[in-house]
Amino acid sequence: MGFNKITDGSGAKQEKLFLDSWVYQHSRDAQDGSHLFVAHPFGIPTCRVSALQSPLDSKDVFADLGLDDTVGLQNAVNQFFVLHGGMGREVVPAPGNTFRPYRRQL
Repeated sequence: MGFNKITDGSGAKQEKLFLDSWVYQHSRDAQDGSHLFVAHPFGIPTCRVSALQSPLDSKDVFADLGLDDTVGLQNAVNQFFVLHGGMGREVVPAPGNTFRPYRRQL
């Protein structure tokens, strides 16, 4: 459906799992510059569709769908782009973090 993974929850501490989620960004933005994200929180069998990567308020969630509801997800994606003027340019994924600290030999 055109989504790219931007987080996968790796490196999460055991006690913080309920705060983490897998987040995907649509490969195209809307004509007005808005971005579309889908988040799947760990342990909750739903996915949230939003224009924000990490929506904190329920009013920021465009749709709350079951994990198996591909038709509902496609409808939510289509409605998002209709409301925001159609599909825009392709989103270039940000490069991953390549920082590797120097480890001095003792």
